[in-house]
Amino acid sequence: MDSSFTPDKITSVYLASMFTVFLLGFGDGGYANIAEAKLTLFFVINILYILSIALSCRFLKNNGIEFPRKNFAPIKKAAYIFAALYSLFTVVSAVISPHFPSTLIGASRYEGALTITTYCVIFILVSEFARPTKKLYFVFCAAVILFDFICILQLFGLNPLYLYPSGMNYYDAGVRYLGAYIGTIGNADFTAAFLCLSLPLFVFMINRQNKPQFIVSVSAFTLSLIVLIKINVSAALLGIFAAVLLMIPLLFKFTKKLCILYFAVVILLALTAFIIIRSVDFKPVLLHELHMILNGTFSDAYGSGRIGIWRNVIGVIADAPVFGKGPDTMIFEDIAPFTQYLPSTGKEVTSNIDSAHNEYLNILYHQGVIGLISYLGLLGSVFAFLIKGMKRNRLSAALGICAAAYCVQAFFGISTVMSASFFWICLGLICSDTGEAAFV
Repeated sequence: MDSSFTPDKITSVYLASMFTVFLLGFGDGGYANIAEAKLTLFFVINILYILSIALSCRFLKNNGIEFPRKNFAPIKKAAYIFAALYSLFTVVSAVISPHFPSTLIGASRYEGALTITTYCVIFILVSEFARPTKKLYFVFCAAVILFDFICILQLFGLNPLYLYPSGMNYYDAGVRYLGAYIGTIGNADFTAAFLCLSLPLFVFMINRQNKPQFIVSVSAFTLSLIVLIKINVSAALLGIFAAVLLMIPLLFKFTKKLCILYFAVVILLALTAFIIIRSVDFKPVLLHELHMILNGTFSDAYGSGRIGIWRNVIGVIADAPVFGKGPDTMIFEDIAPFTQYLPSTGKEVTSNIDSAHNEYLNILYHQGVIGLISYLGLLGSVFAFLIKGMKRNRLSAALGICAAAYCVQAFFGISTVMSASFFWICLGLICSDTGEAAFV
């Protein structure tokens, strides 16, 4: 057998493909067709990966080598079980849904049963076989730097790669077209979710004692931060704020007692901030809305309309509470559309609701309470695995902070194959045998 055709090396090629081809690919038609192009790339890359792993493991097994290994750590085994359950319940939800077979691919966001099942398979395979190296990290940094460079050109009003229609640019968002698009991911919210997931890793790697690694990490971090600040997606900025709080003990190698004291102070400061915000009505919109909510006053317009969307989605969950209404089918629901006033045009625009704008509520609606419990069980198992091995593997801890930042922004975000794919890869890397020694 060719020594390059082993599960770990196949997985390295797979990760490099996702970091480059998938991240930077966009197909024909620019932003109008980028979701379809990304979905095609996603399935092509992942199907080839899964088939290659299956062939490799079969060959190894036939030659007396055990693949995959069966000596899973109990917490890791629990994560695999929850991933399998999440996939199973999603498939059941899809099959029994009145909207089947639209539930297989998805009716609007392309996160149907096939996509979600692929996420779960990615998580397990990456967890089992990923052995990232410094070279792979450089590939990721180079791809992100190129991605950021494209975004920055767009922020200067240019149209590299002709992703915008002729004569349009980033600043036509909300004027000549709805939403905002940037980079090779598409929607600015999805780009922000990806950058939110990546930035904590760059911060951690900047601290490594390696000059080339330091240079690429600083470059990727600086450019990504510039893009994230300029596109100003509040959910991602909140995720980064949470990541900063979590990163401080890791970077300064706090002892257990110092960690407890640190987080006690953070909680105390947070409570103090909430008391002040509840008592004082500050002018910034976000603080004003939080002040009103803490005082028991709610408006559907709060959170850029998210409060209204959440209220409407929660109101129909009781129709199918156990298995939900089928993955990615909210577009079929008779939910009051979202209305937004555009100051640039002086007009109101109306959009149909196809996502809860909260990934957890979105799962509850689409896959029911049983799907949400499985998903939260998976996340809980991954973070429990991380905490248990944090002392011996600080790199996994850094990846855990990346995942935590994503989970925070997900409370206000939309899951999509363009960004969620990297989140599931990150979960797999947390549970893999990723070693800090390979990166220094």
